[in-house]
Amino acid sequence: MDAFYFGPEKQPLLGFHHPPTGVSIRESAIVICHPIGHEFIKSYSAIRTLAQHLAARGNHVFRFDYSGTGDSSGPSDEISVSQWISDIEQACVEIREITGIDRLCLIGVRFGALLAYAASGSPDICKLVMVNPVLDGSDYLGRLTAMHEKMLVDEDRFYFNSSSIKATEDELLGHPFPLSLRNEMKALSAVSIGAQVLDSVDLFYSQIPVDNDLQTIQQGAKTTVKLHETGETVDWEDVAAIEDQIIIGKTVREIAALSF
Repeated sequence: MDAFYFGPEKQPLLGFHHPPTGVSIRESAIVICHPIGHEFIKSYSAIRTLAQHLAARGNHVFRFDYSGTGDSSGPSDEISVSQWISDIEQACVEIREITGIDRLCLIGVRFGALLAYAASGSPDICKLVMVNPVLDGSDYLGRLTAMHEKMLVDEDRFYFNSSSIKATEDELLGHPFPLSLRNEMKALSAVSIGAQVLDSVDLFYSQIPVDNDLQTIQQGAKTTVKLHETGETVDWEDVAAIEDQIIIGKTVREIAALSF
């Protein structure tokens, strides 16, 4: 694995390139788009493991930190959906330059799946994999806000009475969520993005939902969208387990086994 900074000189991003370790090298490269906020921390180990499994299958894999998050540069009070989508596009440019491969695949996890869907309009992107995807930013923001309010009255977490504390306008669950970002998130959904034309889309869920936004994705793909139900229990909204790493070994193995 190679770690380095890439992108704009004034505001570089931290990236990780996992070169193929398998016998044969695939004809496409993969960019992984991670979740945001506490879910970025929660899924970090699983995403790194996924990258390693994909590389072992002969894939060039690239993962990175969005602007203003992780170890990428940029002020946290200026993070935005539009910038993160631009970051994904910059990551695609970077992996093309590293490998010389034009055929790209995006893998997005949670809100990263919605960002990847928004960025998948380029003709170079042929495949999209969405893992437990958030398909409606407004609904997701509401769930995060509800979790934040529960966290503030969690007696196992705080030794003081915080029942009078309300969710702030610039932070949720210990991570920056400025008002401008929240407004962008409220406006972003699979429906608002519209149908994207892709060769194939694979969606991985613990349990497959009935969702109108999901139908939007199904209508846009050239081929039938494949739904995968893993049966793995991952409670993304468990306040008591905010810091716990998710364990999705079956999901990782099934994604790595896909044809890229």
